[in-house]
Amino acid sequence: METSIMFSVYGIRIKQADKFLRSSGRALDVYRNKIEAEILKLEGMLAEGFVPKVYAYDETMCVLAMEDISAYKNMRKELMEGRDKPLSPAYDFLAKYVYVFLAALVVICSFVIPGGIG
Repeated sequence: METSIMFSVYGIRIKQADKFLRSSGRALDVYRNKIEAEILKLEGMLAEGFVPKVYAYDETMCVLAMEDISAYKNMRKELMEGRDKPLSPAYDFLAKYVYVFLAALVVICSFVIPGGIG
């Protein structure tokens, strides 16, 4: 199910939001790329090195230019296909990386209620 037009040039991934879902023709919001760009920028500030770098976003063309990470495996896909140990040098440290990433995002983005709730 393709929802964006993507290609890579010199290590940069160019992603343009399409107006329609190609499989059904259903209309899509083209500003989803802007949302993705803003989230990736925020996550990049909070957990540098864990998400692709965003180089630019053009609101008129709905185009996102970001770091090309196509050489990496998709952990979700690998796990869904039953490969619980994706071939990656970072696999042994996966729990550590997930912990650091989530800690950076959740702790910074959470708030503490003094005295608890109730």
